[in-house]
Amino acid sequence: MEDNTERTNDRALYTVLRTHNAHVTDAMKSDEELTQQVMSALQKQHNRHLFRKIAAVFIICALISGLTFAMWEILHLPQQQKSSDLTPALCEGSDSIVRFENTPLDSMLPVISQYYGFPVSFSDVRLKSLRLHTQWNKKRPLSFFIQQLNELEEIQLILRNDTLVVTFTDTGLIP
Repeated sequence: MEDNTERTNDRALYTVLRTHNAHVTDAMKSDEELTQQVMSALQKQHNRHLFRKIAAVFIICALISGLTFAMWEILHLPQQQKSSDLTPALCEGSDSIVRFENTPLDSMLPVISQYYGFPVSFSDVRLKSLRLHTQWNKKRPLSFFIQQLNELEEIQLILRNDTLVVTFTDTGLIP
């Protein structure tokens, strides 16, 4: 009978161990599933952060290139403007026509007056910085150029005592 009780105890112990092992195995499986879920969530979070980092790098590159372009334009514009301000631009294919683009009067009129042999006199210092866009034909007389510029409302050119005099008009915008 002892053998039977021992066997029964062994079977009960075996059943308890088996049930316990099943619970441990289930717990291990649920731990593995939990670990996999945590790893999956961490991977998704890492991917989102990676995407944000890549987007930030592209935005920074775009900003840097835009700033570089702006600085290039700012630094090179004054040099180009100065060269066109001081020297008249010649029209292509013609030696007799000179085009002045955004040129101050104190740069334009000495070139023209030297060609005709007359000095220039400005009645007001502010007239020297007045900028014009115009063309001058060397084959035409000085009176034609004077008439052309006198069509402007702000200034008046007069040839007085062999001197080219520049003055403001009475209706000029600059007092």
